[in-house]
Amino acid sequence: MNLFHKYYNRAFLLALELLARLQGGQTISVREAFELARKKGLTEADSVIKPLLDYEIVQRADNRYYLNLNYRKLRLPMQQTEKQWLSYMLAMPEARLLLEENLYDRLSEFCGGSDSFDAIQRYAPHAAPCGLQEQEKIRTLLRAIRGRQNIRYRFRTRDDKTPQTASALPWKLEYSAFDRRWWLILYSEEQGRTIKAKLENILEPEPMQTSDVPEEKIEQAMERLLIPEPVRLAVKPEKGAVERCFLVFENQQFEETRQTSHDMVQLSFRWYRFDAHEIVRRLLYLGPMVQLQGPKVLQEELAAVLRKALSENTETRGNIQ
Repeated sequence: MNLFHKYYNRAFLLALELLARLQGGQTISVREAFELARKKGLTEADSVIKPLLDYEIVQRADNRYYLNLNYRKLRLPMQQTEKQWLSYMLAMPEARLLLEENLYDRLSEFCGGSDSFDAIQRYAPHAAPCGLQEQEKIRTLLRAIRGRQNIRYRFRTRDDKTPQTASALPWKLEYSAFDRRWWLILYSEEQGRTIKAKLENILEPEPMQTSDVPEEKIEQAMERLLIPEPVRLAVKPEKGAVERCFLVFENQQFEETRQTSHDMVQLSFRWYRFDAHEIVRRLLYLGPMVQLQGPKVLQEELAAVLRKALSENTETRGNIQ
């Protein structure tokens, strides 16, 4: 039954991904649809696309899929449970960041007296949520992502806090529930690569002209940063260590989870080169319950961080004495 739910969850996510890709008159090839299915862990895409074709939501011509612009969207009344879920999501502080004010008010009015699921215990770390001063920045970036507009911005790096100026195409916003931190992935046409940055280090983004960089080119740039050897973790299933791994590495592409013995679980996930520093930081947070078995490049970086911390601690103790 778990495999059944896992399969259909992936199929649903694939359908959502396809419809999102086809917005704004975009098209994708049959091969690209198959590659999307493969990335979602499915062996084929036909079983997902066929219902969309049957109901004329999506159409096919010259081995490419496109959205039927004349399709009349179904408007089904929301059930009480669905309204409760919507109320629950609107109660999250992040809702006001992602929704325009008038849309937020309309959705709140639509939910009316529907009580949210107050009994749900939602993970909420002590870090402060993204403040209202970031609200306009996030909305500017979301509009640029939807409209495929380049932005001009100033930025700071981990090693250099002096603001510098650059321009790039914002591609994706990521949010970490672990530490309530926002990340922005951009594509630099000048450098021919993708860049991942903390949102707090992106300053004064300004929309510019529409970009003509095809989506496939950005995906290829992302693929080049995907490390062939996955991260392999040996986890003792005590004190919620396995669950904490899934929470801490929430945005990674998990490949395998298996119990190798009664007191050991092995996890593995694919990772991007620009996430190396963040993966090491989060491994340190997980503590002795989690052992990094590979790849070697991350083991070496983790060891270097520990040696540096030990050296600084020894120097501090020597100064105190």
